[in-house]
Amino acid sequence: MVRRKIKIPEIARLSSKGQVVIPKVIRETLKLEPGMPLAVDVSRGMIIMKPIRSPIGEEDLRVLEEVSKAWDEIENGEYRRAKVENFLREIQEW
Repeated sequence: MVRRKIKIPEIARLSSKGQVVIPKVIRETLKLEPGMPLAVDVSRGMIIMKPIRSPIGEEDLRVLEEVSKAWDEIENGEYRRAKVENFLREIQEW
C-alpha cells in the first residue's frame, strides 16, 4: 500500500484592518512581489485569489472565467471524477 503524504495548508490570520499576509512559502512559489495585484473572489465559503501580472492579459481573464465556471459546476453538482493521471494530463493540456 502506498501512503500519501498529507499536505497541511499554510495558516494566515486576518488583521483588524482586514489584511492578510500570504505565507512566505506561497509568495516564493508563486513569485509574488509587494504591490502585485491579486484578483479575489469568493465561492462556497472559500476565498480564491489569483495573481494578476500587469498589465492584465487575455490569459489571466480566461483563467479567471474558467475558475468561475468550474465553481458554478461544482455548486450545481455538475462535476466528474477523474483518475489522478488523467486530471494531470488535462491540466497540462489546458
